[in-house]
Amino acid sequence: MNLQELKPGEKILSSNHTYEIKEVLHRDKENGIFVFRVMDNNKEIKVLKSFEGVPRCDNGRNKHNHYGKRRDGSQKVFDEIQNKAEGYDFLVKHFENFKYRENYFIAIEYLNGCLLRDYIYNHLTEDLQLKNVVLLLAKTLLKWHNNDFAHGDPHLGNVMVLEQDDSPIQVKLFDYSQIHHPDFQYCQKYNCFEPKRKRTDEDFKKNGNLGKGFLHERLEIEKKTPL
Repeated sequence: MNLQELKPGEKILSSNHTYEIKEVLHRDKENGIFVFRVMDNNKEIKVLKSFEGVPRCDNGRNKHNHYGKRRDGSQKVFDEIQNKAEGYDFLVKHFENFKYRENYFIAIEYLNGCLLRDYIYNHLTEDLQLKNVVLLLAKTLLKWHNNDFAHGDPHLGNVMVLEQDDSPIQVKLFDYSQIHHPDFQYCQKYNCFEPKRKRTDEDFKKNGNLGKGFLHERLEIEKKTPL
C-alpha cells in the first residue's frame, strides 16, 4: 500500500473495524507519517495515523525522546497511553493500533477544531480572543502537570482549539511522541522525573514552544499580513 496515494473513499481494515477515508489531514513523506480523518463501521469519526517502518518502543536515540518517532505504534507504549487516556479527559483517546498490509496504524480521537497556529492567524487582531486561548492553554498544561504528565513537545502545531456553538472554547494537546508520566516503564528506565519537575519544567524551556512559540508565530504572521 502506497500511503501517499490513499484518497477519500478508500478503506483500511483492522480486526475490529473497517475505516473509510474521508479526508487526508497530513502527509509527511520525509518522516513517513500520514494522517487521515476516517469513519469506522459504527459511523464514528476518528483519526488514523500511519507510520512507515516497524514500530519500536525504544530506539535508543536519547533520553528525552526515548520512545522515538514510531512511539505510538509500539504495543507496549500504546497500551500505556490508552490506559491513561481512560482516566483523564484532557488526554486524547487512543482506540486501537494495528497493521494493515505493510503499514502500521493507530486510531485516535478526532478533534473537530483548528490548530493553535491557525487560530492565531484567524484572530490576529482580536487581542481578547488570543488572551483567552492563551489562558486556556496555560490551564490545560497546568492540569497535565498537576497529574504528573509532561507533554514533551507542546508547540503551536500540537495544540488544537475546539470551538462548539453550545460549549465554551477548549484546547487539547495531541501528538504524544514524547509524553512522560512516572508510571510509564521507559520513564522509570530513564529516571525522567528525578528531580521531580524535570520533565514538566522542560515543557516551558524548549525554544519555540508555548509562550515563545506563540509570540514568534504572531510576529511572523504580522510580517506577512499587514494589519
